[in-house]
Parts: sequence; C-alpha cells; structure tokens
Amino acid sequence: MLDGHEFVVTESLMHALGRLRSRYTPVIVWADAICINQGNTEERNIQVQAMTSIYKEAVGVAIWLGPEADGSNMALELLRNLYQNRDSPAQIRAIIKSPHSTPSYEALVALFDRDY
Repeated sequence: MLDGHEFVVTESLMHALGRLRSRYTPVIVWADAICINQGNTEERNIQVQAMTSIYKEAVGVAIWLGPEADGSNMALELLRNLYQNRDSPAQIRAIIKSPHSTPSYEALVALFDRDY
C-alpha cells in the first residue's frame, strides 16, 4: 500500500523494500520506480537531474543488487575489504595477489553480470 492505495512494484523492489524495512523505526525511502513516473519521459528526465541533491541530503544510501546469490556475500566482503584498506596500497596489492581472493573475484564478476 502506498498512501492507502494499492501500488504494484517489481519483485526486485519488493525484496529491497522488505530488506530495508525496520520493525522499530520508520524508514523513509526514495525508490525511483515509485517516486518517478517511469512512463513520462519529461518527468523522468527532470527527476533524474534532481537526484544529486536527493542523494546529497540522504542520511544513508542503499543500493539493491538483488537477493544474495552466486557468492554475492563474498563479492561484497571483498569490496568492503578493499575499501577499508584504501589508504594502504601495499595491503590492497596483498589482497589482489592473494590466491584466497580468487573465489571472491569470481563472485564479484557474477554479481556485476546479473540481469536485475
């Protein structure tokens, strides 16, 4: 329900909203598929231009890449690890060269190759 009215969303958006939902506090969500009339090109173009200010004012930003699958948790852990070591080129090189990272890189490729 959206403002008391039935609103049809994609399965992917339904999963994303379910993951973002909190049982304890209200969560304000900007979902392009809901907030922008996707069938109106003029409105969509105007709204896309406003997105920089929307994201700049956000307390947090979540990006939904789909449900966990094909080792996506390993891919995200690799990205987290690289980000946490961003100020240490030696540590980044060690992560990249580690044979233990190979499955994570394969999972990262699978994540970016999704059709969601």
